[in-house]
Amino acid sequence: MRRFFYLVCVLILLLWAIPQLTFSAGVMEMVFSGAWMIFALLAIGGNLTGILYYSKKRVEKSSIKQKQQPRKRQMQMLR
Repeated sequence: MRRFFYLVCVLILLLWAIPQLTFSAGVMEMVFSGAWMIFALLAIGGNLTGILYYSKKRVEKSSIKQKQQPRKRQMQMLR
C-alpha cells in the first residue's frame, strides 16, 4: 500500500513538472530538466519493481517457513 502511495505521488509530481521543464533553453536548464526526468523515471521504476516483486517475496518466505516447520517438529520429538 505504501508503494502505491509513493508511485501516485511521483506521478503527480511528474505531471505537474512536465509543463514547467524546458528542453529548448540554455544548457543549464536542459541539464536540470533531463536530470529531473531521469530521477523521476528511476523513482517510478523502483516503485513498480517493489510492487511487482512484493508478492513473490511473500510466497518465498511462506514456503521457507513451511519447510522449516517439519524440522522443528522432528527436533522436538528427538528431545
